Amino acid sequence: MRKRWIVGVVVVSMFISACASTSALRSRNNEKRRVKDEANEFYNALRDKNPEKMWQLLSPFVKKENPKEGYVADVEGILKAVTDLDYSNLTVVYMSKKLAVTQVYIQFRFHEEDKVSNIDECARAIWLRFPEGWRVQEYGLSCSYMYMPDKKRIKFLTKNVPDL
Repeated sequence: MRKRWIVGVVVVSMFISACASTSALRSRNNEKRRVKDEANEFYNALRDKNPEKMWQLLSPFVKKENPKEGYVADVEGILKAVTDLDYSNLTVVYMSKKLAVTQVYIQFRFHEEDKVSNIDECARAIWLRFPEGWRVQEYGLSCSYMYMPDKKRIKFLTKNVPDL
């Protein structure tokens, strides 16, 4: 009788553990989807040359250092030289509770005086999680070196991000 009870407790414990793991995985996948949705909004705004929307998706820390009017004017100035901008293969390459890193391939033409350069590059971005959603902290990071923030950098970037 005691063996059955022990077996029953073990089976119930395994079931509860499996359910908790499934729930955590589902929650993590939902957050990954949310990061990708926010990143798609950001890169769609970039493609559509909408720096106001890009500014809305910046983290509060970046916004504090870059007032809207100045940021919009700077990005508009840069985007005047850009045509045929598109992006593809957006993925989340790192994920934690407060920080995510995305990777995307960006293609565009850059017009400089009488020279046109075709650009096709991989770029990474750091996203921080706030109550209003995932927001861009840094973007345009090179994939050439497979950029990934180390533990010290993650701690620095997330130290003032609220717990949710």
